[in-house]
Amino acid sequence: MKRTSSRDRGEHRESLSDPQLLRDYPLDIFPNWNINAGDPYYVKAPIDKLGDVAFHIRTHITALILAGNTATIFVQSFASPGLTKVAFAFSQLGYETFFFGLTVVASWFFDARLGRLLAALLSVCFFVSGSIKVALSLPRPPAPPAKRLSEEDRDWAWPSNHALVGTAFPWYIWLYASANYDLSFAQSCLLLVVLFTWNVGVAWSRIYLGVHSPCDVLGGWTLGVLILFVFGGFARQLDAAYITAQTAGDYTWFVLTPLLLLAVHPRAWPETQSYGEVVSVLAGNSMIWAGRYFRLGSETPYLSLYESNAAAPAADYVLRMIVGVFFILLGRIIAKRIMMAVVAGIYASLGLPYYSYSEMCKRLDSFQATKRFTSRMRFRAIPGGKPEPPADQIPYDIDLPTKAVVYSFVGFMVAEGCPAIFSLVGI
Repeated sequence: MKRTSSRDRGEHRESLSDPQLLRDYPLDIFPNWNINAGDPYYVKAPIDKLGDVAFHIRTHITALILAGNTATIFVQSFASPGLTKVAFAFSQLGYETFFFGLTVVASWFFDARLGRLLAALLSVCFFVSGSIKVALSLPRPPAPPAKRLSEEDRDWAWPSNHALVGTAFPWYIWLYASANYDLSFAQSCLLLVVLFTWNVGVAWSRIYLGVHSPCDVLGGWTLGVLILFVFGGFARQLDAAYITAQTAGDYTWFVLTPLLLLAVHPRAWPETQSYGEVVSVLAGNSMIWAGRYFRLGSETPYLSLYESNAAAPAADYVLRMIVGVFFILLGRIIAKRIMMAVVAGIYASLGLPYYSYSEMCKRLDSFQATKRFTSRMRFRAIPGGKPEPPADQIPYDIDLPTKAVVYSFVGFMVAEGCPAIFSLVGI
């Protein structure tokens, strides 16, 4: 990290395992209310520009979050080691890595169009969830009284991204399958049970693990349903635009739209992981759509293995997964190392302060500012409180441009690069 100047903070360093931390992340630039224990602190949010309206919105939703403590305690009263493992398993079904993996599996193996549409849906979900999370900056449930069964509390709470995407994704698959596949009654019932269990299990796990309140989950579920209906109404038109695209102008929208969404996405300081996740998802998924412009190895969009050869042996599916994952992981590792060095070099040559959010999280670990509710939290500026750092002293996060490039590469490989390799080697 390129260090910025700071006042001596010796009185706080004894509480840290590494005294270098406060020199690298000075409190006048990186506010950390964990360190200033006992003092009230103001959690500034982009929506605060609305004045009293913002204050009432934030306090009312926070009251609803706290009102769910009783329900959380009840759900956690059944806690056991086995049930906790089940909760963690369901929670894994709500991460972007799992959802992105589903788009890859659909694209390479079963239904390429479904894969593309799931990628677009994932982008919409993450943008909506991330924007609201940052704009409101609302706390996670306090622990205690909730049991902190998971460390997933480094970001703001409302709405639950797990609940939002975990609702939109499975039920879009249900709608798509019902409209496009000739399923028997038994197959439809089986699919319905699987998707329902997925949706409910993810929502339950967030409350059980103590990382979200029922209010967070209900908010995510409601937004997920709304996104599902809106996206479902435009999905066919979106895919038709992709299929008929020929010129650079036709593909421009697949790049400009994510850039516009990133431009209007709320930002707050100190930064949280939400914006970085949105950058990764939008960058990767935009190239799943825009990468077709290069016509790599085929003039027509690539089909999945099942669509191109329904009689393909199981070995071809396994080989596709091994080959595809190998090239994507290898390229991702190389691209990340190169881009981190390049971006840091550019910022250094321009004399701009910079840091790595991911590195900061690893180094601070449990000393990261809590996102759980505390009685010290305030939603209005505290008179005589610590001033905000000047805009020119707030460092740039080198992770963001790195993620944009790296995940653009990943998206391109998923939609074009790996299918071209599959075609070349005959799998």
